[in-house]
Amino acid sequence: MIITDGDELVSLVLMRWHHRLVLFATRCLLGVQARRAAARPVHSRAAASANKWVSLVTWNLLAPCFVSPSKYPWAGTQALDWQHRHERILSQLARLDADVVCLQEVERASWDRLNADFHELGYDSVLQQSTSNVENPIANVVLLRRGQLELVRAESRSRALITVLQAAGASDEGLAEGEEARLYLANVHFEAGADKAAQRQFQLNSLLKRLVFQRSLDVAAASGRPRALAPSSDASGAPIVIAGDFNCDRRSPLYTFLSEGVAADETKQTPSSAQVLLPLTDAYSSAPPPWGSAQPHRIPSIDHPSDHMPLGALISWAGAPVEVSGQRPAWQQLYVENVIRGDNNFVSG
Repeated sequence: MIITDGDELVSLVLMRWHHRLVLFATRCLLGVQARRAAARPVHSRAAASANKWVSLVTWNLLAPCFVSPSKYPWAGTQALDWQHRHERILSQLARLDADVVCLQEVERASWDRLNADFHELGYDSVLQQSTSNVENPIANVVLLRRGQLELVRAESRSRALITVLQAAGASDEGLAEGEEARLYLANVHFEAGADKAAQRQFQLNSLLKRLVFQRSLDVAAASGRPRALAPSSDASGAPIVIAGDFNCDRRSPLYTFLSEGVAADETKQTPSSAQVLLPLTDAYSSAPPPWGSAQPHRIPSIDHPSDHMPLGALISWAGAPVEVSGQRPAWQQLYVENVIRGDNNFVSG
């Protein structure tokens, strides 16, 4: 799932979709169906017109510790072999060539080798740290294209990795006025299970509160009041992306809560300060993805190394780095102007 917030944030759905991965974009764009586009008005053209695009991909890798022939009886031995899947994962990431990658189910036992390989692909990495005495065998990871974006700070939660990002070499100038210089990215992997809805909602509530806090830290510090946070005003309009595996679909109360700002019974304790981030808009809300059925495919397979498919977007915000000239991969060349025509209220060019 990718969720975004911020008046000047633009998001474009481009990649394959899995039934548990949903893309959101607040007060922005869009949806694509049958090779056509449906979009919402975007309040700012500045970032888009300056070619300040950042490509983002999210992918649950399927940790080796969760793989068994009985769970995936259609997949042969080679398809489930971690060495084979490791190589296919790297190959896929190289082809996607995204500026930011959010990974879930990265097995800590395999991390050293994976990290070295990610470095060879041109990424700096941020690994979710354990938040309890018993270390989780899996973690979330954020990969950042070296020289494009840099990490300001990170916060590890039990089910999320929050990273505050800015363009490489950028300053905090303008934060005091609420400008959107930094991107607040949360990579999540919420609790799985049909009976875990309340736990997922609790995890989301906690995450929203921490995102508000992270944004408030920046604005308050830039305003000369580092000890006097004003969450409701400081967090308003912040560029926020929540990406990952929410383990729910559009029928869930969690989805309603995100997309409408309406709390189900189990969300009554949602911190009021977190409401400043809601509602969020599902980028697929106006249409399903154009690449076919939303039903799960028979994966993993020889060609697809995980039981999830990657999902991607092009995003832009006021502080996004100016795009480096060069040929983007095919999926990243579907710019907004390629799918939106003839309405001055929509982003173009």
